[in-house]
Amino acid sequence: MYLALAAILAAGLLGLQSGATVFPHHDVPVPPSALDEPGRHRYGVVQLLPRSLPEALHALERDGALRESMAHALVAGYVGAKETEMQRLAAMGERERNVWLIQRY
Repeated sequence: MYLALAAILAAGLLGLQSGATVFPHHDVPVPPSALDEPGRHRYGVVQLLPRSLPEALHALERDGALRESMAHALVAGYVGAKETEMQRLAAMGERERNVWLIQRY
């Protein structure tokens, strides 16, 4: 939770430092998932969120500005821990995986 809060604060600071005053995004009056391609472009929804943990970790590793503001060692440690956790979980059966996750989270 603290890492997520640190990432949110770092992203906000990066936004302030950029000095941007014009934003391409607009309020979306419907669920974004209901929009077709032209509708997403109309509201500035052009970049999709990662659909899985591996995709999210890859996006974090590629985000140089965010990684720099949060310290490389912190990001590398987090990514390494999550990759190890994914490997461990992949080797477990469903019941064992559920028990392991419930005990930790």
